Amino acid sequence: TAMHMKTADPHFLEIINVLYQHFRRKRLVPRPERRPSIFICWILEQFSKEKSAKWTGKKPLPIPEIPENPILGQLEKMENYSKLAEGRNHIPFAYELETAEVFSVGLRETYCYTISGRAHTGKTNVLKLLMYGAQKAGGKLCVIEPGQTELKKTAQECGAQYLTDTKTVFEYFKELTPTFVARNKKKRALIEEGADEERIYREMYSETPVYIFLSDLKEFFKLIYSADAEVGNMSGFMETIMAKGPLHRIYFFGCLKVEDAISLMSYKAYQSYISYKKGIHLGGNLSTQKIFNFQNIPYAELSKAMKKGFAYAADEEDETIGIQIVVPLARRENI
Repeated sequence: TAMHMKTADPHFLEIINVLYQHFRRKRLVPRPERRPSIFICWILEQFSKEKSAKWTGKKPLPIPEIPENPILGQLEKMENYSKLAEGRNHIPFAYELETAEVFSVGLRETYCYTISGRAHTGKTNVLKLLMYGAQKAGGKLCVIEPGQTELKKTAQECGAQYLTDTKTVFEYFKELTPTFVARNKKKRALIEEGADEERIYREMYSETPVYIFLSDLKEFFKLIYSADAEVGNMSGFMETIMAKGPLHRIYFFGCLKVEDAISLMSYKAYQSYISYKKGIHLGGNLSTQKIFNFQNIPYAELSKAMKKGFAYAADEEDETIGIQIVVPLARRENI
């Protein structure tokens, strides 16, 4: 075999020859292939398997790879998934395409998170993944789903409050108000002391996280602004809470159909919500949406569609950078 590898490094060929003799003594060597490179690969593979079987120490982590049809159950088995969630600073939910590592929402930089895309691009699936990730991280979960029941089962699995009508939503935010006021007071006091965002986040870390999942931003804001006549003023409170910004350990995650964006601009609370420019966009065709402005995406790519399960996500620290991610299906076993 070595005779055919005239341009190969002599030391490398010497090693291959030693391994060849080793496996020949064990009667493991098959008939040599006509292509020496294939035969050498076989020898190296056998050597690796033999050493791996004998090794009793700690083995290195395998090189991460994204399954062909990924599901949540596979993502949850990755070591970094649990580490990220249990640190209570991130909500893991997807794979980063370039590195195949776990992709997550960084909570220090997040307040309002938008899941954008046209109909049937997988927005609700992403919301479910975020719910499972939030459950793993710990905290209080609330799901608001007017007029639908698609998230009901997942909400039950995650121990989340599940709200569908104006009255229960009003009561929920009424009960949340003292919590928000107390946390905002604590945040203001830290700002007056000259604390930076890093210190404020550390000081607020002891507060129980509150995750609010909105099945449809259009339906949610319609409910908020139409509730005044039915149960009382919710729009004023929502405009205030949306404008107060992050670092309260309260987080909103909401689905937005691209075609609904223009009609929502009349709502002041919605304008505040999307102003944070945190979230992901599914389905490609970035040029059709107006929330994210990813400067690193080539112009020719902006009008291209993406396969289902692929998305662009805003970078944790710089929302003008779009990161390609792969979104698994929100189930733990293949059907």
